Amino acid sequence: MRFKDEVTGKVVTIKPTEKTPEEKIAALVEENQLLKVQNKALSDRADFIEDVIAEIATQVYQ
Repeated sequence: MRFKDEVTGKVVTIKPTEKTPEEKIAALVEENQLLKVQNKALSDRADFIEDVIAEIATQVYQ
């Protein structure tokens, strides 16, 4: 990130601060929980769609 220092008039570059290992771990734990919930939701939806297709097939072939 660059900005102009109003006092000296110089352009100053600031490097973004790195996250601490604890912050990185916390973010990864949170992301992991979210991904697990998303995976379960997708699995449940796939099971539901499979059941719907099976029900439609039984109705079609009666």
